Amino acid sequence: MRGKLNYFKVVVAILLISLGANVYLSINHYIYKQKASKNTYSYMRGVKEKVNLNLEIVNVILDNKSYTGNEILSIYDNFSGITNKLIELWDDYNFYSGTIIVNKDKIDTGNVLENDVFSRIDEYMRNMLNNIMVNNKDASYKLTVKEKKDFDKIKELLSDISNMFNDYDKNELKGLENEARENAVMRNDYWIDMLDKINNISRKFSDYNFSNENKQNSII
Repeated sequence: MRGKLNYFKVVVAILLISLGANVYLSINHYIYKQKASKNTYSYMRGVKEKVNLNLEIVNVILDNKSYTGNEILSIYDNFSGITNKLIELWDDYNFYSGTIIVNKDKIDTGNVLENDVFSRIDEYMRNMLNNIMVNNKDASYKLTVKEKKDFDKIKELLSDISNMFNDYDKNELKGLENEARENAVMRNDYWIDMLDKINNISRKFSDYNFSNENKQNSII
């Protein structure tokens, strides 16, 4: 009789522990949803928009083989926005992965920090902008050979990321608009996959030297 009673107590204890664990996970999942759903989707959408805006400007510069101060300023502002939004997204990911169980391979965020291509391009554009402001901000400047190579690399980076977003639009998010699209991105954790893919794409450019030349560009 005593053995049956002890067995019953063990079963009850296991059930209570299981129930407590489920409640804990549910609360944490709710906390995550409250935190992430408010801003995470808008951050990722903002990255997509700014990537496409910069891709358009870079294409114009490469076609014209020249650039203006306003074009470089726009690229700089957009890259700054991309960098800031990616920081927020990685912060959300760290909160998410540390709060509830993630059914995905954990991303090495240390590798992300080492592979900060966007901040290097941001600095590159800032230096270009400073040179323009010192010289003639209203003029058009001819692309140097080095700058042409740099902008080709930037175009490749932006194109790869833009194509990644387009693939989601054509497949996982096909036919979805507004709230339905947001719910799909958050519910299925597509935003984590997108974030990881952006990191993997940018890693291809981690060894490229985005450095400015110490020379005066030709004014057109």
